[in-house]
Amino acid sequence: MQKDVLTHCGRRHSGPSNHQNSLLTVSSIALTQFKNYSHRVFRFNSRIVGITGRNGSGKTNLLDAIYYLCFTKSYFSTAESQNVQYTMNGFRIEAALLRHAQEEKIVCTVKDGRKTSRSTMNRTTASPATSAISPPS
Repeated sequence: MQKDVLTHCGRRHSGPSNHQNSLLTVSSIALTQFKNYSHRVFRFNSRIVGITGRNGSGKTNLLDAIYYLCFTKSYFSTAESQNVQYTMNGFRIEAALLRHAQEEKIVCTVKDGRKTSRSTMNRTTASPATSAISPPS
């Protein structure tokens, strides 16, 4: 049975109704000098994760970092300088991802206004990152 399902980053993928193995799962994300995070590592051990915290603690910034990994841009700000922690000249977002029971890594960096992204998924440098995490063919 074929079904049209939404997968990671909002892309549509036609495939078997049991699509759980093709989903991309974030198992951990490390933020360095990204918005209000000097350096912080988050690990996600469940399929469903709730993010809670006080106002201004960085919940939305964490979600924006995940968005940044998918689209190599912030959902909220067009200027890269607004994503860099105050007085710093760049940031780094690194995530460990699981797909098909295999761990992959994607890294996005901005330094002195220059953006780069790398992924071990295709074993090549990818820009934008969405080319590296597109659904399997």
